[in-house]
Amino acid sequence: MKVHFSPLSRLIFLALALYFTCFSALGQSPIDSLKSVYEEALNKDLDPVEKFISLKNVGRAYENQYNFDSALVYYQAQSALAKSEVKDQEIADSLRFESYMDIGFMSINQQKNEMGFTYLDSAIVLAKKLKLKAKLAAALSNKAILYTNTSQLKEAIELLVEARELADQIEDESDRRFRTQSILINIGRNYLMLEDFNQALTYTKEAVLIQGGNKRNATIGNQNISAIYLELEEPDSALVYAKQALLLAKEIGDKVLVMNLELNQGSAYEKKADFDQAFFHADASLKIAREINAPGGVALALGVKGNALGKLGRFNESIAALKEALALAVQYEDLAYQKNFNESLSEVYARMRDFDNAYKYYTQFDLLNDSIRSTENQQVVNDLMLKYETAQKEQEIAEQELEIETQKAALTARENQILWVVGGSTLLVMLIVIFYNRSKAAEKEKFQKALLTEKEKGFESVLTATEEERKRISKDLHDGIGQQLSALKMALTNVATKIDNPDQRNDLVQITNQFSKSADEVRQVSHQMMPRTLMEDGLVSAIEDLLKSSFQFSDITYEFEYHNIDVRFNERVEISLYRVLQELINNVIKHSQASSVSVQLMKNKNKLLLFVEDNGTGVNNESRKGHGLLNIKSRLDMVRGTVNYSPSPESGTSATISIPL
Repeated sequence: MKVHFSPLSRLIFLALALYFTCFSALGQSPIDSLKSVYEEALNKDLDPVEKFISLKNVGRAYENQYNFDSALVYYQAQSALAKSEVKDQEIADSLRFESYMDIGFMSINQQKNEMGFTYLDSAIVLAKKLKLKAKLAAALSNKAILYTNTSQLKEAIELLVEARELADQIEDESDRRFRTQSILINIGRNYLMLEDFNQALTYTKEAVLIQGGNKRNATIGNQNISAIYLELEEPDSALVYAKQALLLAKEIGDKVLVMNLELNQGSAYEKKADFDQAFFHADASLKIAREINAPGGVALALGVKGNALGKLGRFNESIAALKEALALAVQYEDLAYQKNFNESLSEVYARMRDFDNAYKYYTQFDLLNDSIRSTENQQVVNDLMLKYETAQKEQEIAEQELEIETQKAALTARENQILWVVGGSTLLVMLIVIFYNRSKAAEKEKFQKALLTEKEKGFESVLTATEEERKRISKDLHDGIGQQLSALKMALTNVATKIDNPDQRNDLVQITNQFSKSADEVRQVSHQMMPRTLMEDGLVSAIEDLLKSSFQFSDITYEFEYHNIDVRFNERVEISLYRVLQELINNVIKHSQASSVSVQLMKNKNKLLLFVEDNGTGVNNESRKGHGLLNIKSRLDMVRGTVNYSPSPESGTSATISIPL
């Protein structure tokens, strides 16, 4: 998302446009011409702002050619120049803000998340210092994109809500529409990652329908709607929006959007089993991704090809493509991509009847899915959006009350004027009118407050009812459809062993696999909505199940002890502690190289304590900044808990979690 700029910045970009006009007349390539002008500016010792403009021109030219590494060099140079050579502090701050936003945007494109957070945090500080709402909204929204890309959805929504509140206050109507449209698209993307497709569709379509919005935003919105329909298994609708958006993307000349929309079409055709078209569009997307050095695009295109190859029975080619895609996702720490590619690999191995590998990759998928799309994450996001919408309604009521008070004040002033003119006989009539109006205003104010109270009670009731309904649906899925599917699968497996005809037996095996996949999906949905063992038997049984399922196919041994756990705890506490342990176990399996793990759970006075120790390689400074540990902190913040990491006696890692009761 690009930013709108202050009057000073608009002047800079006016100069930018003039430079490009001159270069086209010279018959040189824009980049060579811009470099020449920049070098000439240095030799002539021009004003620092003019040097800044020259640097930005070169950076923009590289960016337009998708050469992000070279663009980043010039954006960092303009940042250094603004710091060292611009004497006027306000101008220097404004120029530094533009530089930090440029570098932050390049970091998003290159998936350099740590760099992006650093520069966008600095941009936010400067925007607050300059007291410019539009700039601050843009910086917050860009930082939210980084949080979304790293699957920190709660943090992303918090920033987007703050950015939307700022956007609502922007006086310039066109700028306000642009900001609001961008923010709504980002909110929709977060709901898409949470797999709340109805909410994702609602917010994204609201963004696309904004009149006078930005054409690029409209293209991104239609692209995202296409992606949502893919998740809803409606490939025909996905194709309609992808083709519509592709025309806009080609019109504005955005290769990244063209790459994504070719990919959406490839995925839609793959779901329709039109594999020739699927390969055609996936290859088109892959070609652009490699041309502009977009590793995320390469991974997604390989994923579409891998899925199609798997369905065609070309298993070795499918696995090679999917593993290459997974390696890229791991390299750039994209949890959502890792989740999808692990699931695809699990399905391909299952078709090959290699159930050990199928289980291995499904376990990784399940762990990642829990991390991204937890019930807590979804509830926090919904609560934040509800809080924003409630605040809007409160503001509307406050404005109505202010209007009433203003009308009362104006009426009182007019009454005083009449009082002096008309005299004593009119005074009595006017007092009656004043009393009547005040009574009506008081009644209206009382009604508005009562209405607000009832709405708040309604919101609370809806949230409570939603939690109860999730528990009920989870139980119904597990005890009803889940058990029926498992029984059908066993029956079909038994029948398959009794059939001599190989073709019929293979058909039956394929049908059995589909039942197995459906049963797994039902179990997954039930588990995601509410872990069954945790709800029915409590923390001890749930932890025992978690440790058994996590380590039974690995070389890691484990011990579990518990003390003084003789009561059930608050549901929020139990779920949070369970998810934290799940994340720690995932870290042990993926990173620690440990051979043994010790888990202890105890209640000590008014605290619930969890100790997890391993004999692995330990936690270094880099891994302390990982997304898994950030997720643990976010979960514990919700229950006022803390976590402390230290070396274990066996040179591994010891984690101590404390939650007040």
